[in-house]
Amino acid sequence: MQHIRWVAPVMRHLVGRLIHQSARYVNAWRVSGSWLTVLAP
Repeated sequence: MQHIRWVAPVMRHLVGRLIHQSARYVNAWRVSGSWLTVLAP
């Protein structure tokens, strides 16, 4: 079970990057959505 040593940090790094990317995507989507609501009559 030596591979657990490096699997945990790698998984944490990947999950962190995934959360960061998804947060940026959601933020951009919300900004574009707010612009659409502002422009739409």
